[in-house]
Amino acid sequence: MERALLLFGLLTALLLSVFSYSLAAKSEPVFLSQHGHVISRIADSGAHLPATIVFVGDVMLGRDVERKMNVYGSNYPFLGSTDLFRSRYVVANFEAAIPEKHYPTPNGNLRFSVNPYHLDGLVTARITHASLANNHSFDFGQPGLESTKYQLALRELVAFGEPNKVATTSTSYLILDNQSVALVGLNSVGAKLAKNDWKAELERLESSSNLQIAYVHWGDEYVGQSNVYQQKLGRELIDAGFDLVIGHHPHVVQEIEEYNGKLIFYSLGNYVFDQYFSEEVQTGLALRLSVKPDGRGVEIDLVPVSSVGIEAQPQRLDEEEVTQFLYVLASKSSQSIAKSILEGRLRIGL
Repeated sequence: MERALLLFGLLTALLLSVFSYSLAAKSEPVFLSQHGHVISRIADSGAHLPATIVFVGDVMLGRDVERKMNVYGSNYPFLGSTDLFRSRYVVANFEAAIPEKHYPTPNGNLRFSVNPYHLDGLVTARITHASLANNHSFDFGQPGLESTKYQLALRELVAFGEPNKVATTSTSYLILDNQSVALVGLNSVGAKLAKNDWKAELERLESSSNLQIAYVHWGDEYVGQSNVYQQKLGRELIDAGFDLVIGHHPHVVQEIEEYNGKLIFYSLGNYVFDQYFSEEVQTGLALRLSVKPDGRGVEIDLVPVSSVGIEAQPQRLDEEEVTQFLYVLASKSSQSIAKSILEGRLRIGL
């Protein structure tokens, strides 16, 4: 009997040793999600990935998107983004809240609640930064906003931007080839965006970064051209010192303006959303940004996507569709950059 117990103890110790070694051998950290299962932190430091930043527009994981994830898995909306998101950083506008008590959002309801279980889809998709500077991150008040920040941080997703103010939490710093990029989330939808607030934040970060990017929630929904307020604010941001302005909220792609040698992308449109009523709301623009090795300029690749035919799951357009998309975009944008838009790549100096 004693011999049997001794053998059992030795076997147990051996199995525990092998299990511990297998965990230690993993190259990426693991952690428990809220529901207790172990998931890998895919969106890690990204040192082995291309030194680029990918920007997309609105990502909303409630309503019908949640129902689809319940059936097909949390990564369903991002299955078409595997190649596009192979980047050191991926930035999205997180168009919802994650309240402490989640109830599925009914169709037609504009108070968006996200099930924290499905945040694992953002992790596996390699999204790294989520802007909360929008008109939905406060859908469940301050407690909902704090819960949203907590749930994102739990999965090592960087939340930046505030729905109703500009603060130090509005800015996140990203490093590309020894160049510091300051990313500032701003919201002007349902909130007052005071110039003195964002100008003070810009002045603070100019001394600690090489490139300053404003990621702004603004504009009229479903309108393919920017409005007067967007144009005024966008140009003010450039005049104050921002090198690049990237907008979202209209749910459709708007024009690109060259202003004083800088660029204003008025709206990237939807990325993941449950709006299916037109081709325009199912078509988005992703940007892939890289800094030149000498730090004196930035290149931006234009990557149009569409979820037409595959609801809430954006895919890259084929070659013919890309050509048509860029032609329409160039025709309504600044003519000084029309040729570059048709080529799918824009450049700015720093």
